[in-house]
Amino acid sequence: MGMWEGWRRGRVVGGIGILAALGGVLSSCAEPATAPSDRPAGPDRHLLSVWPDRDGDWIGDFAEACCPLLDPEEADRDRNGRRDGVDLAGALTRWLEELPDRDAATPGSPCKFEHDFVGTEYCRVCGEEMPRGVLCVVNPLTEQEIALPYMALHFLRCGSLVYAGSSHSGEVELCALLETLRDGHWVTVAGDGDGDYLTDEEERRLGLDPQDADQDRSWRADGVEVARTLGGWVRALPVGEREDAAYRVFREGGGSGWLRCPVCRQAFRVGRGWEVCDPLSRSVFFLGQRDLHFLEHGSLGGDSADRVDAAGLARALGLEARRGPAASRCDLLAPSHRTPKREPPRVSA
Repeated sequence: MGMWEGWRRGRVVGGIGILAALGGVLSSCAEPATAPSDRPAGPDRHLLSVWPDRDGDWIGDFAEACCPLLDPEEADRDRNGRRDGVDLAGALTRWLEELPDRDAATPGSPCKFEHDFVGTEYCRVCGEEMPRGVLCVVNPLTEQEIALPYMALHFLRCGSLVYAGSSHSGEVELCALLETLRDGHWVTVAGDGDGDYLTDEEERRLGLDPQDADQDRSWRADGVEVARTLGGWVRALPVGEREDAAYRVFREGGGSGWLRCPVCRQAFRVGRGWEVCDPLSRSVFFLGQRDLHFLEHGSLGGDSADRVDAAGLARALGLEARRGPAASRCDLLAPSHRTPKREPPRVSA
């Protein structure tokens, strides 16, 4: 379903609190709407320029400064023939579409909801008509909120961070959006030279480059991709013992008491978790419930003494690293040539 498909079906979604907090700024828009001829445009007329932009990649220099994966002097970081602004707009579109709705989100996870205003507006480039609504993105842990007009989403899908509609015009606040989308479970760790939430030693054991924070060019840090990929593979394993492929079985353990997530405070029983077994390699790996909780949030955990052994779990799952841009999105770890062919699980943003 599209972002404003619900409007076409007569659905109105609540959520006035965030709009009140914004002081109505979106209904009046950040800057006056301008005709497309007033802004220099790219090959696609929706690609509206921003100033200053020294490298001409359709991302403003100030916005690039807030993202460690960007360089205001480099227009095409992954050498794929597309400007960084177009790639980033596509990644943001994908993340927003995959972001869970507020009612379905796990505790502490960024989520979204929609709110419609009265009336419609039209794109000043292509003339498409859409409701004057907003998509609201909320981070419950950091209490950050940002509202994106449907017009901004329309331009993001066309590869532009700048939008021009008859009611809403302006530039997507990249720094605020990225910070709101950042899961609080992504904790920095000592010994991480490239800032991808993996220590250099963890990357070496996984076969990754400790000097490249985004090897699969997904616009997500490698640590987030690795954790979510591992969590997805664990969830996709069949439950119950098998002789021909990896499986998982639930173990109660002998511990007592509770462990709490230090980020969202969710409680887990000590000693409970999944035992991941590969009868072909005779690998066995115990993954506690709190460990799986961190993986599904895109993290290996907090301090070094309490982190998931990513290399050990990958070995039990029969996964190995894929190097460099040849790796597909969310697929830094893939079945090794020694593992029977399996379809990778879908990993959401």
